[in-house]
Amino acid sequence: MGSGVIISNNGIIVTNLHTIIDCNFINVKLHNDKIYSSEVLMTLPAFDISLIKIKASTPLIPIEFGDSNAISLGQDIINVSSSKLWQQTITGGIITGLGVSKQLDGQDIKGIEMIEVNLNLDEGDSGGPLLNKSGELIGMITAKDVTRSRKSYAIPSSKILLLYEYYQKSK
Repeated sequence: MGSGVIISNNGIIVTNLHTIIDCNFINVKLHNDKIYSSEVLMTLPAFDISLIKIKASTPLIPIEFGDSNAISLGQDIINVSSSKLWQQTITGGIITGLGVSKQLDGQDIKGIEMIEVNLNLDEGDSGGPLLNKSGELIGMITAKDVTRSRKSYAIPSSKILLLYEYYQKSK
């Protein structure tokens, strides 16, 4: 179980690789409770990012990308996710660290600087969008510090955009 965010009107969704890695099939439930099967388009294990695609009958409304290179400490953020405990939740917080290197499951995520935020996460929140006050995607929630309360990490939107642009060029 995990969260994700629609990044194109033709049904491409970005989520964390660790949320889908051991799945035989992936069903996606949208905010309107419609459920779609999906296919994996591309993964980037070093950054824990996956692109998946659903086949919706009508064009979807994608998230607007914000500039993760323009964020600052203390900036207000919003997280939207659906965990096992709480469905379709919206929580607020602030950016508490920039350029943070982090380990996931004991492995360094090489070449990526994470955004540290003061959010409590539950299982299934990974893959949820981290938004600025304008509702633009500035990151994707990917991990929490299990030793400290309200300390979580997000992959910057600039890394997500790089993978999406690479996928678009490789089609």
